[in-house]
Amino acid sequence: MDDKKARELMEKELNKLKEVAVTSTNGCVVAEYIAISDKNVQDKFLLKLAEGYVFKGITCTRGQITEQRRVEFHFECAPGTFCFVSPSMMVIVDIISKTIVKIFDPYIGEDKHQELQMHQLSDGHAPWPFDKPGRTNTIAWDGWGPFMTRQTEGLPRPEIKVLYEGPQRARLVGHLIAPNGCYLGRPPYQGLPSEVIAILPEQVGIVLPVQYLHQRYCPPHTVPVDWDISFATEGKTSVLAFTTLNDTIAWQTSIDLSRSSVQYEKELTIR
Repeated sequence: MDDKKARELMEKELNKLKEVAVTSTNGCVVAEYIAISDKNVQDKFLLKLAEGYVFKGITCTRGQITEQRRVEFHFECAPGTFCFVSPSMMVIVDIISKTIVKIFDPYIGEDKHQELQMHQLSDGHAPWPFDKPGRTNTIAWDGWGPFMTRQTEGLPRPEIKVLYEGPQRARLVGHLIAPNGCYLGRPPYQGLPSEVIAILPEQVGIVLPVQYLHQRYCPPHTVPVDWDISFATEGKTSVLAFTTLNDTIAWQTSIDLSRSSVQYEKELTIR
């Protein structure tokens, strides 16, 4: 494929991806768009095509840091040839700052779980949960990190209601029971999580934040979390409520406002 044709095709496909990413709540879709929009990534991508490598597709996984995504561009050797080093590349994207963290080219791949060495501190005491000083501790690392993996029990789906307060006004009320004392509810706000680029003009976005505290000990009792926020409904047909855990979407709920006439006592409930 010549360079001009490749660039025209890339622009066409990039516009398609942008249309999907603009309304997507999937962090990986957003990350893929951010990655391929970067000029350095585009130049490396087009160079591989010019060298005869065959593009096979894109995969995306959560990175070791919560706000990061690993976008892999899979390439294979040209038919009838062979290569000793994989021509694939991998781009680490920060979906909060919407920036490229690092480009690995070539990317030879790595094991899904990496080992994280937790060394004893200078005072002779190893950090929790490794309470045996004087040795190196090795644990499996995944996208949530060691403390989050060991302590979190998952965020249950919240109960959400939309209560109509009067003409062109409504109130969203949310409630969930967090599994332990390391979860804290934060004030709700009208807007979008960092993973979402945009929503339709006739939609209103509301974020219901939950923070997870990385502590040595989590009180085992359940914790009620409640939200209450008023918003304008003029020109709006639906509410998109995003429940986030440490700024990452845990649950998404869509409530159709057009199903109900504007009455004080009318409410819609999503469980």
